[in-house]
Order: sequence, then C-alpha cells, then structure tokens
Amino acid sequence: MTPGSLPLDFFNSPGMMNVKIKGLHFMIEIKQLPPERWQDYQKLRLEALKADPIAFGSSYEEEISRPEEFWRNRIGNMFFAVENNRPVAWSGMHLRPV
Repeated sequence: MTPGSLPLDFFNSPGMMNVKIKGLHFMIEIKQLPPERWQDYQKLRLEALKADPIAFGSSYEEEISRPEEFWRNRIGNMFFAVENNRPVAWSGMHLRPV
C-alpha cells in the first residue's frame, strides 16, 4: 500500500490508527511519552541496537552505559507508536549543535 492509497478512514482520530494487516487488527496510538517513561524508550532503543546495529549512529555498547538523564532528555524529541500502553516503535530526531 502506498501513502496515496490509504483509505480515508485509515486515521480514526488524531494520534490513533486502526491498523488491519492480513486479518490482523489492532489499534496503535502515536504519542509522546513523559520523561518518567524513559526506561520504556531505553529498552526499545537498546533492543533495536542489538537487532540492527548498522541502522543507527551509535552502538549498544555506547548506549547501555548512558545515565538516566540522557534518556530523560532525549525522550522529549520522540514520537512513539504505542499498543496497549506499550511502546512498539519510535521516531524522532536529535539535533546536535555545530
């Protein structure tokens, strides 16, 4: 399915998607997480770094030792796909000063 071919009812409400894929049906909410949920973001990112390290500009070894403050600061720049209150994916950016 290409972006231009999404049915008009694909997005049910702001931030919510009703997803149907080959007989599967689930609701995903797109939202930001508060800093208090930094461990959810950390876990998701570390799992991704283990699974596909080449896709990131960092490594598992670098990020596993990052302090809580690092994760709390970065979570504010991220949007998460959340299913049943559990983050399953994220997207965001981190701008570095030049």
